[in-house]
Amino acid sequence: MNESNGIDSKQKLRAPKDYFKKTVLAAEIVYQLHDEPTFGHIKFAKLFCLCEHVNNIKLSTNYKKFAAGPLDNKWLYSVDSEFEKQKWFKKVQREGSYGVKYLPLENVEKYKDYYSHYFSNQATRISSIIELFRKRDTAFCEIVATLFFVWEEAIEKNQ
Repeated sequence: MNESNGIDSKQKLRAPKDYFKKTVLAAEIVYQLHDEPTFGHIKFAKLFCLCEHVNNIKLSTNYKKFAAGPLDNKWLYSVDSEFEKQKWFKKVQREGSYGVKYLPLENVEKYKDYYSHYFSNQATRISSIIELFRKRDTAFCEIVATLFFVWEEAIEKNQ
């Protein structure tokens, strides 16, 4: 483990391939929730964390601890540009309110083949997590993600 940034050498080797896999998982979450009025950038980030960790999907994420829960800030902001590059989604400011929403673009259906390939074994559980939080607000998702990561950390430390 590299103490300076928390990333081990195996994780660095997986990073380029994992970047696209993370984008595909993210696309599934956004695809399922983009029409929900409670869905925005932060809820998206928390659901991504939960989908990854509850399903024990090993991706090269680099979560940092924040008061509102875990966040891989660098990836969160880069995924939006990758969505646009792939022509899957575009992040836009919500009209008349705080936050953002995602609009599907012309190639939105193209991520699904990758999703089936990468996540077929976890797809049912991923969908269950998405449905569990579909109507919940951002604050609730932040609380659950924070508690989950604290619980996971305590298990790792045998506490």
